[in-house]
Amino acid sequence: MDFYNYDALLDRAYSQLPEGALTKARFEMPQVEVLMEGNKTILKNFSQVAKQFRREDAHLQKFLTKELGSYSVVSGERLIFNKKLFGFKDAWLIAFPEKEKDEVKVVSV
Repeated sequence: MDFYNYDALLDRAYSQLPEGALTKARFEMPQVEVLMEGNKTILKNFSQVAKQFRREDAHLQKFLTKELGSYSVVSGERLIFNKKLFGFKDAWLIAFPEKEKDEVKVVSV
């Protein structure tokens, strides 16, 4: 019986997918612009980064504040940390959009 044939079932499943479901668009992270000013660390394009992750500014701010262990304030498009974060220039924000909830990690290199 052809009803339980794997290839036939796979072809049937592919035919029922909407257009564009199988495209392999690559997630491109904008370059994070970090500035050290006195005893503060400033992310100049914070709002753009949050928008790219499809997160509200407050949500990403809360995550980064906990992850980096520093108080922070959003000022316009910038996020200002209250201390120098020397390792942050060598860190990358990595997103895993294929998970059920978009997962974000700070990874040092």
